[in-house]
Amino acid sequence: FFVRPMPKRTKSDRPAADDTETKVAKIEEGGDVKSLPKRKLALLIGFSGIGYQGMQINPGANSIELHLQKALFAAGAIDPRNMERLQKIAWMRCARTDKGVHAVGQIVSAKLMMDREVLDKANANLPDDIRIFDWVRVTGSFDSKRNCDARTYEYTLRTEVLRPSKKHPKYDERDAWTFDEEEEQKFRKILRKYSGTHKYHNFTKGGTPTTASCTRYIKEITLSSPFTHEGMEFVRVTLKGQSFILHQIRKMIGAAVFIFRDGAPESALDDFMSDKQIILPMVPGLGLTLLKCHFENYQRTRGKDREPLTFENCEEEVDKFRKSVIYEKIFQKEKEEDVTMNWLRNLVEENEFDIDYENCVSTCNQSKSNQNSADKEVADTEVKEAPNTETTS
Repeated sequence: FFVRPMPKRTKSDRPAADDTETKVAKIEEGGDVKSLPKRKLALLIGFSGIGYQGMQINPGANSIELHLQKALFAAGAIDPRNMERLQKIAWMRCARTDKGVHAVGQIVSAKLMMDREVLDKANANLPDDIRIFDWVRVTGSFDSKRNCDARTYEYTLRTEVLRPSKKHPKYDERDAWTFDEEEEQKFRKILRKYSGTHKYHNFTKGGTPTTASCTRYIKEITLSSPFTHEGMEFVRVTLKGQSFILHQIRKMIGAAVFIFRDGAPESALDDFMSDKQIILPMVPGLGLTLLKCHFENYQRTRGKDREPLTFENCEEEVDKFRKSVIYEKIFQKEKEEDVTMNWLRNLVEENEFDIDYENCVSTCNQSKSNQNSADKEVADTEVKEAPNTETTS
């Protein structure tokens, strides 16, 4: 038999080894046409989570990603052919944030057609509480989630929630209580119990002591000194960890708050992170902000010849956004709706939530609750589903 040989492919026919610049888009602007290469980029994103249903795009949800993708498409950064197939541009977020959670250090990686003019257009198409601060060129294989070494979060907490409860040995002194330096050190000591590697099956949905993905490493946890804003006192808890599972940080803060206000021994946290199982309280998402995503290993290896993923040139803009948009909205929401204290009242007074620290058992009168109240958040560990292992909060 005679077999016709296949024609040899020329160099121009062969796919490029790194497709970060192989496709060029033509963007029409006022009759002019300019060409932009499609390159793999890391975008630094900031947003206030109030009014949004989390970072990740979901059908019917008002998500941050939905607004980002629409704005980038309208600005010409995403080819129309890829808008419905974002896997073609390798779209990936570094951290998925819960409903109402904020960020100034979110990183999205994707193959985009970008220059300063396109960036300005995208930001013009975004709501005022969502911003693309800048971008950095990365390697073609870069993945913002997979290449991230650690995430740093911050929780802005009303100190009033720490006022001694009826269970506290010094409840009689409740009215005169202040979050002074001695109290600050006590709360700091409780928080430091989280440092290192621990089991967090009680701090997420559906976790069990044997669920490997519930073991997490907290590199650092710090507590700020108290500060006041319009008559309200706050502290900020900052946590740096390799990654976090669903609701973990909010339940970490919630557990620490209850131990402190009940005057329970700090060793109670050891029980919460042991093989025992207990339902723990979860503070509102309002105070939580993703501050930074860390990429030290990538920067030392594959990205060593690239621009660093530190975004130092836009630090001033990021700081201004954090203070004027995120913090101001947190303060305003607390002032108008008393979010934190309503959460506590609803949990303790209406739902009769209580922790028996000696036996590591919590109780909640769910029959008194409505489905929009805080007990729904407390009881979420009763949902029998595998814990979400994607980085979240």
